[in-house]
Amino acid sequence: VIFEEIAQQVMDSTIMVHKTDLEGDGVVTEADFVLYKLLEMQAVGEDLVQGISEYFGQLDSGGEGTLEIGVEVPSAAQARELLLLQEDKGGELMDLWGEMQAEARRAKEAVQQAEAEARATAAEAEAEDESDLGELVK
Repeated sequence: VIFEEIAQQVMDSTIMVHKTDLEGDGVVTEADFVLYKLLEMQAVGEDLVQGISEYFGQLDSGGEGTLEIGVEVPSAAQARELLLLQEDKGGELMDLWGEMQAEARRAKEAVQQAEAEARATAAEAEAEDESDLGELVK
């Protein structure tokens, strides 16, 4: 009963809400507020929060403070595919995700290479057409 009363007092307290502005931008997000309250109630430890934050930073390859679904973390469809791969091949999900990302990068690079080659071919053909046109005019 005492813990429930203390927890309720912590939840009701809004005097220190400014401390929940973890980014220091004058705005309190729901995530900031929930995290601060969990820490304040000692429902999670600072070490755990720091570890999770560091892991997020590792996943956030662009450093924007967001994770792009399907690129930095699997989409729902990719997660299903990963689980099927794990059943078939075994292995760790994160290793399989790394392989999936590498395949996607290779495919994207191949498409970009093919597009660059197509542009170069089109430019060469256009230059030849202009040259042929110039010869006809003479």
